[in-house]
Amino acid sequence: MIYDPNYKNQVFWDTNDFSIGEIVSKLKSEIATQKYKIKRPATRINKLFLIGFGVYMVLVFSSLLGSFIITRSLLFMMVAGLCFLFFWGGWLCLYMAVIYTVLSKRCTLPIEATCIGYSLSNNGNHSNGGGLSLCPVFEYEYGGAKITAFDGIYDNVNKKPSIGAKGTIFINPEEPDEIVWTKKNKIVPFMILAFLFAVVLSMAIFWIVINDENFMNEALNKAELAASSMAGFVNFYFFK
Repeated sequence: MIYDPNYKNQVFWDTNDFSIGEIVSKLKSEIATQKYKIKRPATRINKLFLIGFGVYMVLVFSSLLGSFIITRSLLFMMVAGLCFLFFWGGWLCLYMAVIYTVLSKRCTLPIEATCIGYSLSNNGNHSNGGGLSLCPVFEYEYGGAKITAFDGIYDNVNKKPSIGAKGTIFINPEEPDEIVWTKKNKIVPFMILAFLFAVVLSMAIFWIVINDENFMNEALNKAELAASSMAGFVNFYFFK
């Protein structure tokens, strides 16, 4: 994706004198002068992530609502909610791994490029550097034009190239601003492991919960008590 240094609330770092303290100060300064907090550029992969996250939230809330309708138990819904968060979160991780793999396969042409800096992103509390992630920005020539581009994937998992370093990246010949800067991206196997861990853990917890007779009896008894209390309240105030 084309990198625009003037993108709204975008922070750019262009020196190898890498200091978390300095970067945090830069972020604070930028945020203090902007009306909104830093947001990620609307690259293709980030748009797909937002779609996936939206589906994830719908599935989580639908599962919560379904568990409450079936059991009428807030206690069961709260416990099951933890399972749903992990279960659907695991599938979200797998979705992102597939999306990145598919998009990276579009980038087949190796080309010499120079890392000119990092795009900075803030994902949370950055008072001590927490939530700070980076995305390298590259400059290269293709078809007689100079292109400045990045993949829009912010992480602290992959080792980033030094600013000013030259190396081979891969671009999409049909869309030369679409790039993959490393074919050995650690995000994909990490996401697959996260998927397996989250799904297995959520199913194990759910199996333990539904097979715990004491818990299920207490949860369902409380649900019946709450339902009878509500029915009594409605009957007393509206049908007396």
